[in-house]
Amino acid sequence: MATPRRLLGTGLLCTALLAGCSGGDDPAPEGAGSAAGTTGEAAASGSPGEPDSSGTVLQPGRPGEANTTHTAAPEVAVPEANEADVRFAQDMILHHLQALEMVDLVEGRLTDPQVAALADRIRAAQAPEIDTMARWLAQHDAPVPEAAEQAGVDLAELGAEPMAHGSDSGDSGDSGDSGDSGDSGHGDHHGDHGGGHAEMPGMATPEQLADLAAAEGAAADRMFLELMTAHHEGGLVMASEQTESGAELVISELALGVYAEQQAEIGRMADLQERLAGR
Repeated sequence: MATPRRLLGTGLLCTALLAGCSGGDDPAPEGAGSAAGTTGEAAASGSPGEPDSSGTVLQPGRPGEANTTHTAAPEVAVPEANEADVRFAQDMILHHLQALEMVDLVEGRLTDPQVAALADRIRAAQAPEIDTMARWLAQHDAPVPEAAEQAGVDLAELGAEPMAHGSDSGDSGDSGDSGDSGDSGHGDHHGDHGGGHAEMPGMATPEQLADLAAAEGAAADRMFLELMTAHHEGGLVMASEQTESGAELVISELALGVYAEQQAEIGRMADLQERLAGR
């Protein structure tokens, strides 16, 4: 006959075995259960800045501040265009047009390959920028300088209101062959633009453009670099004014691009002038 102590030991052993066999049905340990719950909550909450299934958005806080939640995506104020933005686009179209005119005046007459390559880069960069600024002005119901048509902009297609300057800036489109009619057109409309404000910085005078049209050989190389350097320096002033007073994102980014582009080209032209001076 088994003793009570032996029976008790046998019963405890059976209980332990039964418990081991039914372990798959037992609830998970408390620590594991809380971890699973945390993972589920994290999955439900979604990534920061993205709504979860309930439409809640987690907005990370700034350093030292707690995160916040929103029932919809946070609204970000989009700056609207102001007068400085419109003025920059209108003026820079005219400023770029004179740069293209200077390139046209020396086309086929520059003797230095690097100077000629620079002129080609200026045309390739500034003509598309004129189109961009004209479209931006039309989208914001602002007048577009009529002279933009010289760069291939179709104002009628854009539904843009043309803005004439001085005598008829459109007539200066035929000025590429002669320094007189076109040059005077540029001088007139720059002075009248914006209600008679001072001439835009860096603009070449009609006399300087006439001299550039008459220059030959190495003299044309040097004069082109001299006038274009001054022109670009004026462009830096205009772009800086926009970044200080403007607001609209697209035109502000364009102004920053113009500044970086023309500052780099000023450096290249300085190197070219130094090399040509040593001839």
